Amino acid sequence: MDIENFKKKIKEKTAQSIGFARENWKSLLIAGVAFVALAYLSKENEDENAEYDEEEGREMNFSKKWFKNATDDELDSEREKVRERYVDGTIDIDEADRLYDTLHRFDAEMIDRANLKYEEEHPNAQPRHREHGWYLPNDD
Repeated sequence: MDIENFKKKIKEKTAQSIGFARENWKSLLIAGVAFVALAYLSKENEDENAEYDEEEGREMNFSKKWFKNATDDELDSEREKVRERYVDGTIDIDEADRLYDTLHRFDAEMIDRANLKYEEEHPNAQPRHREHGWYLPNDD
């Protein structure tokens, strides 16, 4: 196939796609708006990480929104409840896997908060480099 035939086919396909878009623009617009709305709602209602707390008989909903709005004390207490459930010997492997991931989400949020607090308290902190390596004392 030479270059001229290739360019000709590209122009034909482009004209076909433009014609399709012109004829079906309302359907395409509605589909796009519906897609954006569903994406927004799925982000807002993020409940796939919900766990069930058997002792209190309630569902533990640890969405991104919950992590963002929880206080440090709430994070500590809820993490401890999840940890106790994780080390309980009566859970199956699937639940243990979900709880393990939830524990790591708690840890990541707590570390991020600690790092932000440190950066606020020490705005001009510089990494310490010594002649023998990072963070090593000079008394070797």
